[in-house]
Amino acid sequence: MRLAIIGGGAVGQYLAARLKQAKNGIACDVLMYRPRQETGLSVDSVEGDISLPDFQWKSISAAQPGDYDTFIITTKTTTMEPVGRFLAHVLFSSNMVWNTQNGWGNEDWLRRYTGHQNFGVMAVNFGVSRYSDSQLTHHVGNMAVLGGGSYSARSSMTRLLASAGMDVDEADSEFCCRLRKLIWNVPFSGLALVTDRYPCDLANDPVQLKRIELIMGEIARIAEHQGISIDRDYRQILIDYTKTIEPGWPSMVQDYQAGRLIEVEYIYQNLLKEAALLHITTPHIRHLYHDIVKAMRRQYLDSGGGVGQMLR
Repeated sequence: MRLAIIGGGAVGQYLAARLKQAKNGIACDVLMYRPRQETGLSVDSVEGDISLPDFQWKSISAAQPGDYDTFIITTKTTTMEPVGRFLAHVLFSSNMVWNTQNGWGNEDWLRRYTGHQNFGVMAVNFGVSRYSDSQLTHHVGNMAVLGGGSYSARSSMTRLLASAGMDVDEADSEFCCRLRKLIWNVPFSGLALVTDRYPCDLANDPVQLKRIELIMGEIARIAEHQGISIDRDYRQILIDYTKTIEPGWPSMVQDYQAGRLIEVEYIYQNLLKEAALLHITTPHIRHLYHDIVKAMRRQYLDSGGGVGQMLR
C-alpha cells in the first residue's frame, strides 16, 4: 500500500507517527499545502512515546496521479474545497479515500465534487494536542472506527491500523460511523466551547449533563430515521468514559482559542438540515448552535475584526 495522509495537523501527525513507528513496510507520506522545512517528530503518548528524528513532510502540490493508492483526509472541513480539487486531480477509480473529518454529509459532497465513489469514514477517537510543529502530546484514546468502503478496503485498513498498535472497530455503514462520532462531538465539543469548561467537567456537572443527554437524544432520533440504533446504554458508556478522562480541549475549542475557522457548517448546520428534512425537531442542538455562533461573534468583535474569517 502506498498511503498519503492529507494534512499535517495533530491528527495527521499522530496517525503518521504510529504507522511509521510500526515499520510495517507501508510507504506513508504526510502531504501539506505549506510543508515544514525542519525534520523530526516526537509524540509523548499514553500508549508509549514515539521519536522519529528523520520524519519529513511533503508538498501536496508535488503529488501526481498514481503516486498513491490510498488516502486519509485529516484536514478540517473548513478546507473541503481545496482538498476536493486536489483529489479530483490525483484520483484513479481504484483509489480508496478515508476521511477522518467530523461532520455530516462530507463524503456526499466529496463524491459530487470529485466524481469519485470510493470514500469511507474513519472516525478517530483519541485526544491529541500539538505544542509545536514537531511535538505532540497524545493523552487519551487510541481507536479508529471504519464505516463505508468495500469489505477488502476496510479489512486492509483495519490490518494496517492494528499493526500500528491502534484499536479498530467497524461500523455497519458510513452513516453509523459518522453518528457514533457526532453523538459525542456535538454536545461535548460545542458545550466546551461556549462554557469554557473541559468535557470531563461537563460530564460531572448535573446541569450540563442534562443538556448533554437531551442533545444526544436528538442525535439518536436522527439515527433511528437512518435505520441506526444508538441506544441509551451506548450513550451512557460515552458519558461515563468522559467523566474519567484527563482535562483537555477538543479540537474545535483549540481552533476557537487560536482564532481559526470553526467547523460549524458540517458539524452543526448540516445536521440541523438533515433533521429538518426528516421532520425531526432538534431544539437543543439548535440552541447550542446559536450559542456557538454568539461566541464566534463576540470573539470577532473583541478582536477588532482580527478573526473575521471565522464568520462566513
